[in-house]
Amino acid sequence: RNLDAANGTVFSQAALLELIRGGMGRDEAYRMVQTAANAAAASGRHLREVLAGRVTDDSFSEDRYVAAAGAAVDHLATITAEWLQKPGTGW
Repeated sequence: RNLDAANGTVFSQAALLELIRGGMGRDEAYRMVQTAANAAAASGRHLREVLAGRVTDDSFSEDRYVAAAGAAVDHLATITAEWLQKPGTGW
């Protein structure tokens, strides 16, 4: 539901990268995706609809975002108060 609430704008980076890999210049691709993301947010349409025909549905796969979720949760479960106190942990 959280991903859907953003009208697909969480996939804007994947769409940007697909456009660049397809040969579009980075600045042009960035402007296109930024404009499309703003249009999606303003209209309530999904970014996939706004960019239809320009990027594939692969850019809108939730799998890339949740593929490592299990490993991340497993790692978080190992964090202890002692680990957080160690210098250099970045916390």
